[in-house]
Amino acid sequence: LSLLDSDLVNFYNPQMSGLIRSALIFQRVLARVHPDLSRKLEESGIDPLLFLTPWFICLFSTLSHWETVIRIWDILLVDGNAMSRIALAILTLCKKDLLAAPSMEQLLPMLLNIDASQIAPRAVIETVASLGQTDSIFHEEAILYDHTPEALRKPKRPFSPKNSPKNSPKNSPKKKSPRKMSHILDRVIRDFSPSKIRFP
Repeated sequence: LSLLDSDLVNFYNPQMSGLIRSALIFQRVLARVHPDLSRKLEESGIDPLLFLTPWFICLFSTLSHWETVIRIWDILLVDGNAMSRIALAILTLCKKDLLAAPSMEQLLPMLLNIDASQIAPRAVIETVASLGQTDSIFHEEAILYDHTPEALRKPKRPFSPKNSPKNSPKNSPKKKSPRKMSHILDRVIRDFSPSKIRFP
């Protein structure tokens, strides 16, 4: 019943509206809780949808530590809305290694294939519990998101690259603009559309 009362049902509609909403809210919360990691992901061009999609759609069953997956399911059976806090706990446990990754080529595979040694069941459970205070932050950001016009629903950024002298046009070469959110959403919807998921 806990899962049925959550927003999970909207993760599997054709538009995947629940997934997209949760990912955007998660991005805003991450910028507040772990601004350094949020900045790292942004600078690497990694949108949270790229790793949250398999985690959320598959209820974390893609993780490499099966006992941890079972414990996560226990948490979700008690609190169906703990999905984002669990994801935040995983990033918290892996934060040091993620920040040390030199580029997107190393960072994204790390996120999609979390080292089992970093997500031991006890560590995940304790970290999820320690992040209980972030529920109010998720709730606050969810309210702000739901009351923001769709055209303005952009994640809060922990810093502005334009304010950095080293990034001024005179002091640095031009860089390619980051991939637009619409392209990422199209890719996620295409690859993870419920109609394309096949079960044995």
